[in-house]
Amino acid sequence: MSALTTRMLVLGAVQIFGPVNGYQLRRELLSWEVERWAHVNPGSIYSMLTTLEKQGAIARHDVELEGARPVAVYTVTPDGSAEFERMVFDAIATVPDSGDALPMRVAMNFGATLSRAQFLDAVAERIRLFWAGVEEFDAKLDALREPLPVPPHVLSELRLELALMRAQLDWLIELQGEVRDGGLVFRGEGEHSWMPPADDPGWRMAEERARYQAAIDATS
Repeated sequence: MSALTTRMLVLGAVQIFGPVNGYQLRRELLSWEVERWAHVNPGSIYSMLTTLEKQGAIARHDVELEGARPVAVYTVTPDGSAEFERMVFDAIATVPDSGDALPMRVAMNFGATLSRAQFLDAVAERIRLFWAGVEEFDAKLDALREPLPVPPHVLSELRLELALMRAQLDWLIELQGEVRDGGLVFRGEGEHSWMPPADDPGWRMAEERARYQAAIDATS
């Protein structure tokens, strides 16, 4: 997991759930199983919170609630919000490595923070880049003739890379069609129809977030 994708995960979670404390943020991200697919451990989450605060992307508020100890909670600053939107768009629109879909996978978790038009623009750009990559690889493989300039196992690996590119391209085209037809919900389109189960810890986090926000507003 690169520092860039860790940054996107943590900044995005603060944007969605803030005001939020570090423990709530950790619990939420771990419920997404980020340790398994994004290789983010709890220590990285807390470390990134510190970095984001120092750089002005998030703000820390030491909140005192009645009958409870003071707690540090975080909100996204205007600069952090603008940076996050750019990060999500760029992670979808760019292809740094044909076999590495991790930045795109992270960004998909936050796709609802973009407008439908922004999301479609980003997907269209990624499709364009993948088509160019597939055509380039096809030409390279077609040009390979006996005697091979590379070992046969290297040729097999190149075919794997091409297969990964084609698989992601197929998925992108299907996603593009779904979104064009009105699928998924994006920024400015109203409430999401999905609701977590009644015993989801997120309900308690929502209640605490409201209390945190009231305390912040009272001191500002």
